[in-house]
Amino acid sequence: MQHVLIDLSRCLVAQYKHSGDVRDLKEGVEGFQEFIHRIPSSHPTQVPALAHLALTFAEHPDELKAFYDVTESSALFKKACEHPTGNLRDRLDAAGMWLGALDGSSTLPVYEQFFKLVDQYLLLRPSVTSRYQLLQSLPHETALIAAATAIGCGQVTTAVEFLEQGRTFLWSQMNRYRTPLDKLQRTHPELAREFTRLSQLLENSAVSKFLTDSPQLSAEAEARKYRNIAEDWSTVVDEIRQVKGFDAFLRSPEYSSLRLASRNGPVIIVNISVVRCDAIIIREEDDPVLVPLPEADRSNICDNAEKFNKSVKAGIINRSQIMGILRELWNEIAFPVVRKLEELNVAHGSRIWWCLTSALAMLPIHAAGPHLGKKPNLCDIYVSSYTPTLSTLAELNQEALPPAEEQQSHGDPCLLVVAQPKTSKENHLPPMEKELPITQKPLPCAEKELSIIEQQVPGVSVLLDEGGTYEK
Repeated sequence: MQHVLIDLSRCLVAQYKHSGDVRDLKEGVEGFQEFIHRIPSSHPTQVPALAHLALTFAEHPDELKAFYDVTESSALFKKACEHPTGNLRDRLDAAGMWLGALDGSSTLPVYEQFFKLVDQYLLLRPSVTSRYQLLQSLPHETALIAAATAIGCGQVTTAVEFLEQGRTFLWSQMNRYRTPLDKLQRTHPELAREFTRLSQLLENSAVSKFLTDSPQLSAEAEARKYRNIAEDWSTVVDEIRQVKGFDAFLRSPEYSSLRLASRNGPVIIVNISVVRCDAIIIREEDDPVLVPLPEADRSNICDNAEKFNKSVKAGIINRSQIMGILRELWNEIAFPVVRKLEELNVAHGSRIWWCLTSALAMLPIHAAGPHLGKKPNLCDIYVSSYTPTLSTLAELNQEALPPAEEQQSHGDPCLLVVAQPKTSKENHLPPMEKELPITQKPLPCAEKELSIIEQQVPGVSVLLDEGGTYEK
């Protein structure tokens, strides 16, 4: 039962932490090495042995450098993460170990590998529960820390790509989230089924029958079988990438495509991490612009988010507390961004998009401002909108609307406008009666806005008052 060798070796390495006897470490290393040399290199059970050997070298270089080449730790980790037939979860665990053993700029390629494996793993998890369980098992706020690390290394574009992957992982926990595989299923079901079938076969390598007590011949046969499956899987992935709209299937998002999100206005990503806080301004034709936020503090933002949401849920508005939070948002985040937008000649009144991270996403940054006398607030300077991810906005910006005549002929509205004066736990505003002077109406600007929208957009559908509900 050769798999016992890995467990025994791990126990010996763990024992060293209590015994302090370097012989325990050496025996653990020799056990991993024996397993690796005994099993065919293409067999999936190589992955955990490679990863734990690499981790032992990385955690105990001083004790082992006299006996082994501990500098090969990164090469062993890389081999484990990129193993062609390895079980996906084993490879993901190897990438996590690798991240824990590194720091600084050396972690950036590892983060790329880690996010790639997470993306692939989530793709094969159909239920929200299984996606949630995976993400809960990963290191906390990995994407935010990865982005902060990239920024610290001067690689702002890489930071944008990391943050986009992190946002996508978060949204995958939503019930209505649709993965690229869901989209492929609708357009090319046969390709989707074949991809899923081969992926599951590779996934099953974790419970390989070889892990009982198989002879060497059986190990070589299994290795050949998984190698063939891996080759078929790669062929199917290549075929999927030939399909229109799927050229980026299982590829990390690239800034060249993400910046299309800013076609109708700058997008501001705000990264709030334990390492540092920054805003990144994205414009379609330019490189990302970094706006450091040295006054922003993650703990304070989390506290403010908790206070704000408790107040809203309780239906008790503490005006002084809310104003304090909005002023902090202005001073620490919004004002530095506004100042940079002005330097970039973004005209006042322009539309900007916010893509927020961490607890900041629970705060109304569009309402940030000094809220003192005649001093302008953010809403007086720019028109704020929100986007969950850059990819979502980029896709919408690339989809051309059909001609107005075609929209009208279909009879379906291309725009839905909702004006709802009643909100949860708040006083019910009076109906939008047309007899009232506009200044006395509960939503004084709504009627004028609706009139302009109806003139400019064909097929608009308007829901007012009691009609503005989810059911309607």
